[in-house]
Amino acid sequence: MSERFELYEFQGQKVLFTGARVQYLKEPVPKGLEKYEIRHSDLGFEACQLARSIWVSHYGTIFADNPIELPSDGYLDFEEETDFIDLGEMMTFEEYQKMMRLESQQVTIQMAP
Repeated sequence: MSERFELYEFQGQKVLFTGARVQYLKEPVPKGLEKYEIRHSDLGFEACQLARSIWVSHYGTIFADNPIELPSDGYLDFEEETDFIDLGEMMTFEEYQKMMRLESQQVTIQMAP
């Protein structure tokens, strides 16, 4: 049985989320997915910063179909309430990649003259 992840929207992009670090997943991350880690604030447990790797105050890991642009220092501060929205669905890596391919094809068709 394939592992299921929470579907979120991070700054307008659909991503998969898990509270685990990658090394604790039951299956490998498929080629083509970008991995980022999230830090929680020191004042509470709100998600507040995205980077390729978080060592302290790890909140979780997200996987994205497309790269997320990070500032030159490699850390992107964000607001959980507006930038990291739970879409209330669970899906596997395979289901996510299929959904993202379909959405990409729809955008391409809509943009064609």
